[in-house]
Amino acid sequence: MSQTESPFIADQELIRARKRFIRRMPVFLYRLGFGPLLGVMPILILSARSRSTGGSHYTPLEFRRQGSRIYVLATSPDAQWLDRVTRDPNVTVRIGTRSFPAQAVRVQDAGEAVRALYLFRMNAPIPLRWIYWSGRNREAVRPNVLKSNARRYTFVRLERIPDERKALEPVAADRAWITILVIAALVLLRLAARSRRG
Repeated sequence: MSQTESPFIADQELIRARKRFIRRMPVFLYRLGFGPLLGVMPILILSARSRSTGGSHYTPLEFRRQGSRIYVLATSPDAQWLDRVTRDPNVTVRIGTRSFPAQAVRVQDAGEAVRALYLFRMNAPIPLRWIYWSGRNREAVRPNVLKSNARRYTFVRLERIPDERKALEPVAADRAWITILVIAALVLLRLAARSRRG
């Protein structure tokens, strides 16, 4: 940090880096092969077409399900994933061990948006409900202001499509690290056994 740079700015950069790391953690865990464990949480991995490479770009998103409908929400209209699905609505959704092609459709109906916001509020896991929907967001989900506050968010409905040809590459698990870990553990056990004998 230079002498002219404020410690406050450096702290803000560190906070942004931590948030970015935490947001990307589910993709990393899926790649390590822990997708089945994440399947119990309301987090999906959305594969959308990247603007620069044309390949898949993976975004972890909190979701809610109502029957066959899956909803995700953007808290900012400038969210990059929202821009990607607006340009190309053909996406792939990965939840736990399952993945399927889907069409991303922005929710235009105000009533559907209110129902989706209510789902996000009421079906939140207890820790998320306590952390996110308390404090500054508490007003957003009070019944008397739910309709007006639903406009603050952009909701996207993910509709499953049968055409597998439109599917993008889902986030893949690479379990090669398990082999390396097992070999390292065996080597360490052997070294420990030798040191006890000697």
